Amino acid sequence: MHLVLRQPVGCGPLGTLSGHLLTFALWAVLLGTPKLELQGESLQSTSGQFLTIWVKDRFYTPELTPNQVNQGWVALTPSLVSLTAEQVKTGVLKVLGLEDQWAQRIRIHLSSKLIDQEPFVTLPTRFNNGWGFRVMLYPKIRKDRWIRNLVHVLLLDLINRAGTERMFDPPAWLIDGVWQEMLQTSLVDPSLSLEDVVAPGQFSDPGMRFRTWVYNEDATHMAKLTLKTLEPLSLESLLMPESYDFDDIRYRHSAHLLFHGLLTQVEGVSGVQQFLREMPHFLNWQTTFHHSYHASFPNMLRLEKWWALQTAALSQYNPVRRADMQRSLELLKASLTPQAKLAEREDALPVYTSVSLEGVIGQWEGDVRDEQLRLVHFRLMELKNQVVFECVPLVEDYAQLIQEFLEQLSRLGFQSAKKGALPLRERTLVNRTLGRLEQLELRRLQMLEQFRQLDARSAAGSGS
Repeated sequence: MHLVLRQPVGCGPLGTLSGHLLTFALWAVLLGTPKLELQGESLQSTSGQFLTIWVKDRFYTPELTPNQVNQGWVALTPSLVSLTAEQVKTGVLKVLGLEDQWAQRIRIHLSSKLIDQEPFVTLPTRFNNGWGFRVMLYPKIRKDRWIRNLVHVLLLDLINRAGTERMFDPPAWLIDGVWQEMLQTSLVDPSLSLEDVVAPGQFSDPGMRFRTWVYNEDATHMAKLTLKTLEPLSLESLLMPESYDFDDIRYRHSAHLLFHGLLTQVEGVSGVQQFLREMPHFLNWQTTFHHSYHASFPNMLRLEKWWALQTAALSQYNPVRRADMQRSLELLKASLTPQAKLAEREDALPVYTSVSLEGVIGQWEGDVRDEQLRLVHFRLMELKNQVVFECVPLVEDYAQLIQEFLEQLSRLGFQSAKKGALPLRERTLVNRTLGRLEQLELRRLQMLEQFRQLDARSAAGSGS
């Protein structure tokens, strides 16, 4: 089940802190008194980054009412806080493709003195080597609010490690996108039930060690099912919301669809990493985004066009995505021979024509070639969730070839060279890529032939 959240207290979702400094300062005053400092017992998490501090009193382990249990609340104990924080961090780092290289400890104070309506308050502290964060946490909180705010604090920590004077708060779409991607792809349980963490699918017998849902489910499955019924948000409403509402499932799933789509661009996860790393060094996150995703989205119009295509495709979304071997190989072939609008003569009208990936790489040039390759790359990333699992590595290798080719092309343009040297270096790159493509095509044909042989044997066996 997937629960809903309200606005987090103390952490601003819109990328600026102008409206939240007063909240931070007020809580710093209220909670900085000796009486409320909560210098009680403490528990350090396994990585050492999280330190849970609490004072034993009669509200130490609050009891939940049956109604609260039904609404998805959780009673937090120090051990549960410590375990959940580590597991959520593991999931977030996996989504972002990062190693655990924390610098500042995150202190989590379990306090029964917080009021029920404000169970999670984040307080930043400026140190010489970066920003640190303290969390004031009421022991009773909704699970989804608890996990979402943990993701928020972890992103605050990742973004502000450079130690700039100005602290940068990530935009709401990024928080929700990472949160949902983590829940749908992580194989660890951040204090929730298994159904909350991974999309449900077919499980093996108890004695087996594998689970078939790894390939059965698309990370954006829940988002697509929801937005197929509810109208997805416009790009403007998603990127620059007037306010944030935990209970707005349209926003949550639209943000996930956007974030997951960014992972499928040629920049891949490295684009997200660059976005996080450089955010404090620009005036706003929009400028950082343009700098990080310039190859895929050189202007806002390109981004809006891409989002329109993403959302338009939702009406045709079919949750039954798996195909048999033959169908999978047919889908792969179709993705590698896209339809392009071409004119045979200068005086003729352009018509849609099938073009080969080999022809696009070897014969096309410039932006036209790059745009077509980005489209093929996007289709391949979507195809991973449609083919049988035996075909997934091959699909991934095709997508990686295109991504590396485009990345290497972009680097060529920034390197100094003598007149006439750049075309030669580009041709060398093209020839090398065509050689890799030939090897992948050989693998695809061999896989197809093996399937045909197995199918023929099966047919012969059934006829005897």
